[in-house]
Order: sequence, then structure tokens, then C-alpha cells
Amino acid sequence: MKLSEAYLKRIEESKQAGRQEARQEMALKLLREGVPIEVIARVSELPIVEVEQLRANLPNE
Repeated sequence: MKLSEAYLKRIEESKQAGRQEARQEMALKLLREGVPIEVIARVSELPIVEVEQLRANLPNE
């Protein structure tokens, strides 16, 4: 059975969304541990601006 191009595209988009979510979860964990933003951006491969937004949205602990 051959899968349609549209279905294959949806599968790839789901994989990408999962990777992005995993990067954000890793960044949040590192932010809670007090790791510097520049290091988090490098390790998670997220833009510094996105890491700063994640930090701004963290509840004060």
C-alpha cells in the first residue's frame, strides 16, 4: 500500500512538532536549574529569543 504525499507530509510535520516540543521541554528544565540562556540556546538549538520567552513565562518559584 502506497501512502499519499499529503499523509507523508502530515507524518513529517508531526515529527517536527515533537522535536520542537522536546527542545522546549529541555530548555524549561535547564532554565529551572539556573543554566545561562546562551548555553541553553546552544544545547537545545532554540533561538535565544525563544529561550528568553520561555524564561519570561516561567512561574516565579
